[in-house]
Amino acid sequence: MRLSTSNSSTRLPRGRWGRTWLATLILLGLLIVSAEFALRSFGFMPSVDPDGISWLAERARLRVDSTVLIGTSRMQSNLDPETWVNETGASQRPVNLALAGTSAKTIFEALADDPEFHGTILYDVVPRFAFRAAPQAEELASTHIDSYALQRISLAKRLELEIYERRAGRFVLTNPELRITRLIESLYTLELPSVPSTRMRPDRFAERNYFDGRSNSDVSTYEGYFSKITMPTEQQMVAQLGRLDTAVRRHEDKGGKVVFIAMPVCGTVAEITEAYFPRAQYWDRLVREVAGSKVRANDFPDLSEFECFDGSHLEFSDAIAFTRAIARRLEAL
Repeated sequence: MRLSTSNSSTRLPRGRWGRTWLATLILLGLLIVSAEFALRSFGFMPSVDPDGISWLAERARLRVDSTVLIGTSRMQSNLDPETWVNETGASQRPVNLALAGTSAKTIFEALADDPEFHGTILYDVVPRFAFRAAPQAEELASTHIDSYALQRISLAKRLELEIYERRAGRFVLTNPELRITRLIESLYTLELPSVPSTRMRPDRFAERNYFDGRSNSDVSTYEGYFSKITMPTEQQMVAQLGRLDTAVRRHEDKGGKVVFIAMPVCGTVAEITEAYFPRAQYWDRLVREVAGSKVRANDFPDLSEFECFDGSHLEFSDAIAFTRAIARRLEAL
């Protein structure tokens, strides 16, 4: 019986495959460039995911005398780093380690325990995170701290960080709102994802522009959110305030400085916050029982004259003016 053999090279049509691949790459590049310009024309801007690798990149910037920002999304939105440098004369912009919707206590304690850091910590105090014993609210922060420890010894993590720093925030197509799953969904609905009002920069500062006219009257849903919160018991309050005070004193013993800041809140959010976390029972107690300096923005006309359209965050234009005002006030502490 006759046996047949085959050669893989005989299965492929003959031709100039180099030119074919080059043409394919050129076409792909044109498609990417076209998509980039099209999305920008709709109002999309480059933005990064505020969690994960962006947090690690910021943590790697920490120097012995850095100013570090911790807390929630208010700390990401209400300060402008360039204005801060201009007002304070700092040699570098603040290191922004804030995480939206989380408790900063774990990060605070890690910084207080870092023997190589004795700079200034600005702690954004949001009552529903600062005063509650909610372990789940600290899980994200703990994950980032663990990842940073791994990054310091892992070559793969260091390479990932290097790649991130080179490409972050350059292209609209890297915007988290334009993930492939979102784009596929838009093909079914025949609608582009809505243009977000917030752009997260590679330095983890957020630029908010409420171009759609939203105001703080639209935040009544906050009441439903607050109503589900389990309020801290006296024992839990003592424990949470004790954690904060201990961390402050550890950091001050190294020559560091801590300032607790209650960012401006407006309208419905201000009313609901006061109803659930009365100043006299929470902020004033923090002032009495925890070391460090404190600034409550709503107590000062120059810090509370801004309109926070969603009740909690400032627009980018107001963030610049707020940064000037609070930098001057902190200098006087």
